[in-house]
Amino acid sequence: YAKIETEYKVLEKKENSTLLEVILHSGKTHQIRAHLAFLGHFVLGDGKYGGDTAYSLSLHAFRLSFLHPSGKRMSFESDLPDGEPWSFFKN
Repeated sequence: YAKIETEYKVLEKKENSTLLEVILHSGKTHQIRAHLAFLGHFVLGDGKYGGDTAYSLSLHAFRLSFLHPSGKRMSFESDLPDGEPWSFFKN
């Protein structure tokens, strides 16, 4: 079996929520959701893996980077969306 690895770092912690930076060293379906649920830290809005469903699934890719089949490195960045729950982490 291939090794499935997820690295994470706490960026900001609030009373009931934590903003994480997550780095995937593999790319499996539901990898972030499953690994965080296994640790007992559910993604907000993730009813499938036990998270609070008061919000929609709260996953956001701030940065995506991958090697395109052409051999070129592709990178994209996006700010946090507006509205809740993201507004909890905007200063």
